[in-house]
Amino acid sequence: MILPTDIHTLSSFRRKARQRLDRLHSTGRPEVFTAKGAPSVVVQDAAAYQRQAEKIAVLHALAESVRQVEAGQVHDARKAVRKLLNEMKRP
Repeated sequence: MILPTDIHTLSSFRRKARQRLDRLHSTGRPEVFTAKGAPSVVVQDAAAYQRQAEKIAVLHALAESVRQVEAGQVHDARKAVRKLLNEMKRP
């Protein structure tokens, strides 16, 4: 979530780049930088971005699972596990 305190001008980033980067690393929150009064770019710590990307991937997988269930594309778990185990035994 981007807070009002996380919005700055690009000029302020240039003047205080080290401080801005330190804050990004310590809080993990993104910052929005504006140009000519409008949002221009979002900057985020790499580790925080990776965590966010992983969460989004899980949400996409869950949404796909729900879609498959709603479409009736389900399989009995016991049968599926047996099938996988049998396939693993084959040379």
